[in-house]
Amino acid sequence: MITISDYTRNGSFSVNYLVDPMYITKECNSEIIVGRNAMFGTMLFVDNEIQISTLDYDKYHDKMMQLANPKDDEDILVIGDGDGGFTQYASRGSQIEYVEQSKKIMKIGETYFGALWNYVKKVNVMPIQDFVPTKKYDVILLAITDDFNRTPLVNWIKTFISWLNPGGRLVSQVGCLLDYTYDEIKSIYDGLDMFSKKEYDTDYYLSFLSHHTFFKGVL
Repeated sequence: MITISDYTRNGSFSVNYLVDPMYITKECNSEIIVGRNAMFGTMLFVDNEIQISTLDYDKYHDKMMQLANPKDDEDILVIGDGDGGFTQYASRGSQIEYVEQSKKIMKIGETYFGALWNYVKKVNVMPIQDFVPTKKYDVILLAITDDFNRTPLVNWIKTFISWLNPGGRLVSQVGCLLDYTYDEIKSIYDGLDMFSKKEYDTDYYLSFLSHHTFFKGVL
């Protein structure tokens, strides 16, 4: 058993997870750990930050799909989500394409979280900076790390909007309410003026010991 100390939340406390390691590897100078916790199930960590657990796996992905509310024939682009949680919707008929840069995380998703990559229409294995879309999408799901939200987010949102059809929806994870960067990131989403409609939804994720906020923008 090992103890993984997640990042300090709001400068007040850290979260310690006791896990039985199942797989440990490195990629691009980051340490990746898959471990089993008695309460939260199988957990994925990158550089000691929790990414997902089997306890909250379906709940997290269901929340974003509920916000997007895609029709069966609509084209969905998923950016990130290397653990493959949205592939379950592809197996039920949703038209899903992925952009994910890590084959290693994708394999972890398949091995430990049941990702169904064979049902996805197309997987573009590359950094998002290298992706050039060949069509427009009805839904874009940003299932990316908090580090992405610390980049020039507004510029990226403008780029993603250019990939959407009229009436298209962009759904994104804003972040964990206890993260010290949450207020800054939330203010960026508050200031986005390129959508005809915006809304937020918040839900509690036990394995993160915190609420998470999600954003939906409609063109």
